[in-house]
Amino acid sequence: MMRLLLVELDRFRSRRLPWLAVLGLLAVVALAVFSAWQTGRPATGSELAMMEESHQSALAEWEETSEAQIADCLDLDWADTEAECEEMLEPSWENYSWEAPTFAAKGVAPAADLAYPVLFVALLVGASLVAAEFSTRSIGGWLTFEPRRGRVYATKVLAPALGVLLPMAVVVTLAVLGTWAAYTVNDHVGPMTSELWGDLAGAARRTVLLSAAFAAIGAALAAVLRSTVAVVGIVVAYVVVVEGMLAGYFLELRPRLLMLNLEAVVQGGTTYGVETCTAGANGVVCEYVDTTLSLTHGVVTYAVVLAVLVAVGALVFRRRDVG
Repeated sequence: MMRLLLVELDRFRSRRLPWLAVLGLLAVVALAVFSAWQTGRPATGSELAMMEESHQSALAEWEETSEAQIADCLDLDWADTEAECEEMLEPSWENYSWEAPTFAAKGVAPAADLAYPVLFVALLVGASLVAAEFSTRSIGGWLTFEPRRGRVYATKVLAPALGVLLPMAVVVTLAVLGTWAAYTVNDHVGPMTSELWGDLAGAARRTVLLSAAFAAIGAALAAVLRSTVAVVGIVVAYVVVVEGMLAGYFLELRPRLLMLNLEAVVQGGTTYGVETCTAGANGVVCEYVDTTLSLTHGVVTYAVVLAVLVAVGALVFRRRDVG
């Protein structure tokens, strides 16, 4: 089996699509780094002057209309006292100025923001590697050389999973270091602690490991559907119908679906809103309460999905005619 796996890995390296996909991801990284440089730069003198002009104009209008605005505030029960209304409504400098968040304030975002394109590319690469063999009918030659279908299927799933690890690690590392460099140029890194660096490294590491899982999922789906287009269509349909529509109507489904669990894995845990309604003197009052979805929950969810899809792919590959 090891010899078969080495052959598959060599095939992976010789194919054009994985490298084109990595180049595409590097272009995305370059855009992200440029965006980070623009976001992290301090306000220029002209921008500060425009902010000050807007603030002074708002203050002048406030001096003329403050009494009427405070009266409306009290009538609408926005606040209980005139002082509270004034504090709420008086234009402050903070409302008319902006300060870019520091690199430290972004937390794990430099790695987590790249997760979606990285995982989609990994899925596409895994699917294309297997689907191409069905479209060219070369899979029959493989089974003539090695008739044990279980071994052949295992190498078809393992090869893209192992093959994407190094290029995705390079892409994610460049994204993190490039973003840090962009903020460093603008002298806007902020206080980076060892804990923050550890969280960021953990998010990057989990994104890379997830890319291997998604490559294996793509290969397993391709073994069933025998078409890269069909695999992409199924994934897009799931995102639109299940994650977009059903999750919007039935919020209680979200912790059981893949998108929220993906956030939990990449970010090391996430939160989502749960609507809680209570009956009171004024009727039913509903509010959204933040609920935590743990990293463990996300990992278990994706482990189950990976195991089920790989098992289904193995069953279909072993039983269906490959001609």
